[in-house]
Amino acid sequence: MGSYTLTVTFAIGTDLDEAQILAQNRVDAASSQLPSSVQTQGVMVRKRSTSILAFITLTSSDPDYDSLFLSNYAKINLADPLARVPGVGNISIFGAGDYAIRIWLNADRMLALKLTTPADVSNAIKA
Repeated sequence: MGSYTLTVTFAIGTDLDEAQILAQNRVDAASSQLPSSVQTQGVMVRKRSTSILAFITLTSSDPDYDSLFLSNYAKINLADPLARVPGVGNISIFGAGDYAIRIWLNADRMLALKLTTPADVSNAIKA
């Protein structure tokens, strides 16, 4: 999974509500040309200031709570509530990244489950 950020800067004095509507209209016009996975996940348009309000640091003296754990904790438990605070335009989590999973395919088991390609497995997981 990837991401892309496009920052559009407007002249001082621009009506940001109108600018957001115009930007959303351009995104809507281009959406049909985007890959289906992007269309499924969606494209977000939002207005925000480039000023940083605060940094919050999570630390632990317990070695079980490493930077990967704390980054994941912040993503699951802190990002959405903080994003809902009036006036907050964006939450960025800096850290070790996201947990990942590696799936090893067993051809015999796939055949027994009538899955013939890795795409079949991927679709079964998504379902």
